[in-house]
Amino acid sequence: MTDSNNLIGDGCLDDRINRIIEHIQQVDKKLDQPETEELNMEIEKDMREISKAVKQVISDDIESQAKKNNTTPKYTVYVDDNFHYMDENERYTEGEYDSKEEAIAVMKKIVDDCILSAFNQDRSTTADFLYAGYQMGGVDPWCMGTGFMAWDYAKELCEKLCAGNT
Repeated sequence: MTDSNNLIGDGCLDDRINRIIEHIQQVDKKLDQPETEELNMEIEKDMREISKAVKQVISDDIESQAKKNNTTPKYTVYVDDNFHYMDENERYTEGEYDSKEEAIAVMKKIVDDCILSAFNQDRSTTADFLYAGYQMGGVDPWCMGTGFMAWDYAKELCEKLCAGNT
């Protein structure tokens, strides 16, 4: 399977989009196979790679268009609810920011607050358990054009907070 660096990679926009489409087609073939836990984990990993690649392509395109038009893009932070995955009715807009750095700082704070709230209920928890809880019911802030991946950030935070817990 293609790794996410090859998916994101260099090249013109059309080439990058074609690599993403090819990756989606490979995942689609996996869906025809008998379901196993290992296959499900592999598909989940593939979908994260695809999501990351799509967000990076869009981010690069937004920046390219802004440079071409000599404008500064605005960064709108949205927040999804992992418990209601893919339900846009559960999404809210946190705000619009003038810089990528400001938007990323806001998204990190949202994830920090969510993870710390759960961690403070049981400081002896493991990183895997804390992260699984986040995946199932935490908040998922996102913003096109930033490259920020809340799940990646949350996983790192869980590992830092729970270092040494078994």
